[in-house]
Amino acid sequence: MPHRLAGLVRLGKFGIPIGFALIAAPVFLVVGLLVLRAEQDGATKALVLATEVQNAGIARTLANAHSDPISYLLAFDIGDAPELLPIALRRSGLQPLIEASMRDTNVVNVKIYDGKGVTLFSLDRDQLGEDISACECFIKVLTDGTFSELVRHGDGDGLVLDGGHGHAAGEIDLLSTMIRLNVLTPHLVASDSVLEIQSDVTGLIAPIIATRHETSIVVGIPLVSLYLLMVALVTFGHMTIMRRDRVAARFAARAAQSEASDMAKSEFLALMSHELRTPLNAIVGFAQLIAETSRTRADDETAGWADAVHDSGLHMTRMISSILDITALELGEFDLDRDVLHMHDVVRKAATTVQPAFDKGLVTLNVHDDGRQEPVLGDLEKLRQVFENLLSNAARHTPAGGAVDVTFDATPDGFVSVSIQDTGAGMTKQQIEQARLPFQATWVGYSRENDGAGLGLTIADKVVKGLGGDLIIESESDAGTLITVRLPAHKAGRENVTEVVLPEDDGVAHDTEARKIVA
Repeated sequence: MPHRLAGLVRLGKFGIPIGFALIAAPVFLVVGLLVLRAEQDGATKALVLATEVQNAGIARTLANAHSDPISYLLAFDIGDAPELLPIALRRSGLQPLIEASMRDTNVVNVKIYDGKGVTLFSLDRDQLGEDISACECFIKVLTDGTFSELVRHGDGDGLVLDGGHGHAAGEIDLLSTMIRLNVLTPHLVASDSVLEIQSDVTGLIAPIIATRHETSIVVGIPLVSLYLLMVALVTFGHMTIMRRDRVAARFAARAAQSEASDMAKSEFLALMSHELRTPLNAIVGFAQLIAETSRTRADDETAGWADAVHDSGLHMTRMISSILDITALELGEFDLDRDVLHMHDVVRKAATTVQPAFDKGLVTLNVHDDGRQEPVLGDLEKLRQVFENLLSNAARHTPAGGAVDVTFDATPDGFVSVSIQDTGAGMTKQQIEQARLPFQATWVGYSRENDGAGLGLTIADKVVKGLGGDLIIESESDAGTLITVRLPAHKAGRENVTEVVLPEDDGVAHDTEARKIVA
């Protein structure tokens, strides 16, 4: 049987399928929850907007229809005699007018506040005289002109009706809309008073909750089916590879059968690439479309949820690519190009890609390069991925305010080297050994790359060795980590060098002494 990586041996016969299932399950769960949340939030937002427009219209109608009693009440200065407020309310005659206007509507309460936040009117007399001047809602309505808030009785904050004012008793879902009230009379301008309309939206919330259950089924069944299909494909593929390995070991002398086995493995890799990536590409594409559409409608919250789905899909795509790469490496089907290129061009391109990680972590990236290194023979795309992984790890494990230095050198034995030094926590010798193995999730360090499966450094090591070089890790606890990539120099000259052209605004300083990317 061909040599197996130590990590896969420890995971057992079904190590790769189990590992894939455990990693993929949370991703699918998050995707489902995000879709449900986005759907419910969108419906609730539409309900709030429609009811807010209704409440604002009612408030303005009341202010216009009953301007005289309202202005009389607003002219009353409660001062040090709050006990006189019921008398002023009775003299204004406002309460029977409001009760008559609100009968047979979904409005459960109407409140009027003066400019100081004191409740001058409420259908619930127990609330008369309450001071809400310190409430954020009162301050906001004075500033913006309108404020709405949805209160669910399931959260323990809903309104409890006593059956008065023509409404049935019980807990309800409440939408409260406050607007700045402008009442103009010959004797009074109440420009900073507030009128609040509280409406019962219980009957409108219930269909949204019911729809959520239906959406859970509509979304959940395809996601669960896709998850089971992917796990089944990985399991089938893994078992196929193991079975082919046993056949190859048993009939190693039969070249024809060995060639047929290799052909089957290649077909399986192609099948895996199509069957796993195609549905994920659809998820990523539709998530991006939803995000763009939501932003054109100024719905930033839905766009944010769609972006999260998009990022989760990309995360899963990278994870699948890493699993396929490590499988191809084990089968000897991982092809590397041999192009003449400069290491500093590859590093510049990788640095531009990972710069946001340094910005986010407040870490400085210093690329010291005089541009005089010999070219090497290598695979441009694979080497770029290698340095993206190494630089991303260095950014992640360097504390805020720290720095990562990249230096280039030519060794006497004919190698071009690139060294990446961070100022992170470092690693022990045991952790360095673990970092080179796949699926090393027990230690969250250099063995856990952006792919989420712990394969990035394993693939980087294989790529560098496949190009005739070495990947050297030097580290001590609390002393940072130094990773050096060495590749043989190409002595044929520079006339056929493959140049990596970066955009003018790539964010990398192009001086001859050093290139510094400051987070």
